[in-house]
Amino acid sequence: MPPDPETEKLDTERARLKGGQYRIKGSENEDRIRELTRLIAAKVARRKNDIRRAYREDYFYNRPTWDVEANGQEEREYIEPAIDLYIPERAQLAEILCNQPDNLSSTELLELRILAAELMVVLCGKRETVKRNRIQRRARADVKVKEESPGPDLFPLLMDRKQCPHCIGDETLSFEERTFKYCRPAVMYDHFDRKHTQQLGSVKQMSCNHPKCREEALEFKHLNHFKNHVEQVHGVKLRA
Repeated sequence: MPPDPETEKLDTERARLKGGQYRIKGSENEDRIRELTRLIAAKVARRKNDIRRAYREDYFYNRPTWDVEANGQEEREYIEPAIDLYIPERAQLAEILCNQPDNLSSTELLELRILAAELMVVLCGKRETVKRNRIQRRARADVKVKEESPGPDLFPLLMDRKQCPHCIGDETLSFEERTFKYCRPAVMYDHFDRKHTQQLGSVKQMSCNHPKCREEALEFKHLNHFKNHVEQVHGVKLRA
């Protein structure tokens, strides 16, 4: 279904009032932004309920008709597929195994068994197999891929949301301390606010401490700018 124009209009107005800022507490448009957020959430929930209700009404209204139409259709007659045997030995073997006369003597039955065994040997000889040079070439290619495959990324750009985005770049810490995962995101928030928020807010030029971002020398104007970068790039949402 197409998006609701009223919801899009409210969302556009909210984005305009926020002006790209993540934190709205204390701004002159705080009340209006919070009101728009409540209106958008209510409209989205109401739209989901309306879609769900319309789908259920359509399903339960038409379901009996679908059942009647399905019962009225005639069943198609089953047509047994024709077996087309391109290999003469396979056709002869199928004839021996499926159509054996009842009045065979023990000698004739033994001859049929011998013939069936010979036909099976011929069929196995005609089976297409992979050539050995192809197998060796494929094995060598696998070894080459294993030799050239890079090791695991110790500090991936996308972090776990329970990891501290500042400690991961602190080279004075051990690897276990840099990649430590807290039990819950809320505990990591408390650690970040207690250990790093005041320190980051006091520096003149703020930068991301992640090893990959340090190589690019990324700089940020204020703390909210840094938190937005951490959320968008590293997947870790911090408290506003």
